[in-house]
Amino acid sequence: FSAQGEDSEINFTGISEKSAALFSLAGTALFLIISVFLYLKKIASPELNGFYTFGYGFKNGMMVVAASAVTMAVFTFIFFQFINPGFMESMIAEGIKQMKNKGAGETEIQTAAENFRDMHSPFFESVKTMIRILLMGAFFSIIISLVVKKVK
Repeated sequence: FSAQGEDSEINFTGISEKSAALFSLAGTALFLIISVFLYLKKIASPELNGFYTFGYGFKNGMMVVAASAVTMAVFTFIFFQFINPGFMESMIAEGIKQMKNKGAGETEIQTAAENFRDMHSPFFESVKTMIRILLMGAFFSIIISLVVKKVK
């Protein structure tokens, strides 16, 4: 949310939006990798006498990922809808301030603010969170299932 799309500052932390997004992405990735890896190391297929195939590992890895995705999506919705409903408005206010400082016109500012509101509603943020976690988790489940599978 800026006039030229630059990496703007988040007013209460002092870190850039890109840095915050990368930190969040890295934290989510690390959580998913550890969760899927530990779960797959723990399980063993009773039907296969303690061994499991790639498909069995992937399926069970995705169960961990799906549970994580639903949990995070619900939390995201609750956070933006009930815990801190003014968060996005404060982000918009900061964006408007930055755009005014860069000389953006009132029409451009209002368009950017409306677009931001549309793209960052509690529901849309929840959906984006779920999709992001499912996609990342599928990727990590594939890789980890290949690495830790047990075959006869």
